[in-house]
Amino acid sequence: MNVHKFIALTEPSSIVSTLSPFIVGIMFTSYGYGKLNVFNSLVLLLACLTIHLMANALDNLSDYRASFQTTNSTAQKFRQKTNSLGVHGISFKAAIVTAAILGIITVILGIYLLFATTMWLLVIGIIGFVISYLYSGGKLPISHTPFGEAACSLTMGVGITYTVIMVNIPVSQFSWNLFLSGFLVATITIFPLASIMLANNTCDVAEDVKMDRHTIVSVIGENVPWRHLQPTMLLLTSW
Repeated sequence: MNVHKFIALTEPSSIVSTLSPFIVGIMFTSYGYGKLNVFNSLVLLLACLTIHLMANALDNLSDYRASFQTTNSTAQKFRQKTNSLGVHGISFKAAIVTAAILGIITVILGIYLLFATTMWLLVIGIIGFVISYLYSGGKLPISHTPFGEAACSLTMGVGITYTVIMVNIPVSQFSWNLFLSGFLVATITIFPLASIMLANNTCDVAEDVKMDRHTIVSVIGENVPWRHLQPTMLLLTSW
């Protein structure tokens, strides 16, 4: 697989949703507590990016596979002109191997961080890895259900933020005040992440309905989400 196909399959342009909670976590530990382990933070960033790219690859693979279960013209058009596997001629095997390699890299980086920092990362890591797979892979990906926004925003917003905190601040210095402060900081990223997904699903609602994807927008209607995006942004600005 060449670089062009890799970029099309993994969609690195979407990593802003991973960078946001990471940057918030870094600012929280460095400015709030004067703690910053640059090397471990970079290793964590690489792990977060690889698992994000893995999820994107699985998402494209899952969508392409699911399109064969629908016989209408929208499914055929989706395979030929929208999905990266069909557009760029990426085989199933190549997509699976790419996702597997990214997953293995993530696990290796995670194992290093476990021994370099704390074993408590194992809990967050397992939860994040499982949700990343279930979000994009399996017979019924979470992204095809009304729970996609909640699963993604909570996992990335809270999970990445707390992981950054645990990588930079020793567990021995943890307290309830730090735990609660970290959660409040994480909420800054939860709502924007959910809003990004909500906006994306709103734009794709017509295709989702024809492709039998039951996202929250297809359930509640495409006009409802937009009435909540503006109040959400105003709330975050006030926060």
